[in-house]
Amino acid sequence: MTTDNHNALKRSYQETIKVVTEVINDWDPYDLIKSGAPDNEFSPEVGRIAAKAHGVKTSMELAKIISGVFTDQFGPEYFSVEACVQVASRLFTDLKNHGLLESRES
Repeated sequence: MTTDNHNALKRSYQETIKVVTEVINDWDPYDLIKSGAPDNEFSPEVGRIAAKAHGVKTSMELAKIISGVFTDQFGPEYFSVEACVQVASRLFTDLKNHGLLESRES
């Protein structure tokens, strides 16, 4: 990997982190951010989602990723795939609009 490729990949990942952070913080499933928690409250979850988001082809794939990450961290009560569809749809659209996804949802 060339230095230019490495730098481009790093910039892409940093941008993905920014987009995922914004969407997850807006979703704020436990109202932690709204209650005064720091903006990096969901950093571990954001990092895991961002690392897996690059290759998704549909918002449903992203819903499964979000569901899995939040279920692992907080338990399955509130984070079924169906409960994550809306946030996944917004995230998919935002990532697509920022040119951070390789494929387009049909």
